Amino acid sequence: MSNVDGFPLTADQINNWTQWDPVLAHVKEYLLHGWPQVIDNPELILDKAKREELNVQDGYVLWVARVVIPAKGWKLVLAELLQAHPVIC
Repeated sequence: MSNVDGFPLTADQINNWTQWDPVLAHVKEYLLHGWPQVIDNPELILDKAKREELNVQDGYVLWVARVVIPAKGWKLVLAELLQAHPVIC
């Protein structure tokens, strides 16, 4: 993934946040090494169809062809989206 000029997140930030995100770190590990038979965390329980839509590429968790942004980056992405598309009253 290449960085887009002016975008508030960098590829390194996304990778770092993914590594420390309590859900995405496990999802990434499971995608790389296989899903366990029993999952204790309800946030990690996905049906088989949803699991097949996820993959890891260049260290990022992807949902189909979209980078999954870790929770720590949500506010930055939302602010960027709102700035690009102001609310019409």
